[in-house]
Amino acid sequence: NLYPRGNPEKFCKRVFKVFDTNKSGHIDFNEFIMAISITSLGNLDRKLHMAFEIYDLDKNGFVDKKEMKNVIDSIYELLDLNFEQIHGPNSSIERVNSIMKKFDKNNDAMLSKEE
Repeated sequence: NLYPRGNPEKFCKRVFKVFDTNKSGHIDFNEFIMAISITSLGNLDRKLHMAFEIYDLDKNGFVDKKEMKNVIDSIYELLDLNFEQIHGPNSSIERVNSIMKKFDKNNDAMLSKEE
């Protein structure tokens, strides 16, 4: 309802996987309360941890450029933006490059939780 023209499918699947901590395929009451607590009341560290989990698609403890672009593209779909037609600093690849340049302290083309 919040994004009537957008496609929330990919982004919602990522967020769902983060909150479905027991991997049951359902969000039970405890997982729901935890999700609400983190997103509305959680401290910055907990919110950053949750964001990292959304971006770390292969769960290897790092976010690489491909994973980051994948999530940014899913956000563009959610917002009904045609990410293939977005150019310049707002293109998904430019956003990825900008984020990596700013936060990838050891220049390994991946972000760790610490970074």
